[in-house]
Amino acid sequence: MEVSKFLGMAGWYQKFIPHYAEICEPLYRLKKKGAKFNWSTEAHDAFNKVKRALTEAPVLKLPNFQEQFNLFTDASGVGIGAVLNQIHRPIAFASRTLNKTERNYTVTERECLVVI
Repeated sequence: MEVSKFLGMAGWYQKFIPHYAEICEPLYRLKKKGAKFNWSTEAHDAFNKVKRALTEAPVLKLPNFQEQFNLFTDASGVGIGAVLNQIHRPIAFASRTLNKTERNYTVTERECLVVI
């Protein structure tokens, strides 16, 4: 499930990551129907390569304060995350797990928390 979420988020930016499909292939294998989940060194390396690619140039761009910003947020029962975009390119990522009290928040409260 978490692998699918990660690949879904990363997929938004795959056009900025050279050889994205090749890099992610070990992660896609984990999602195959009937496949036994085995977090191998190869899968771990692929995860780290994608993570590194998402947080380094040319994927991340510097903000242009003359242009509009877009904030995309998401909240689950265990964590929150956000991406600040400008002209369809990410400028910054943020995410964290929820503490015990925050996990009792309603969905609306968690969605508001991620904006703050």
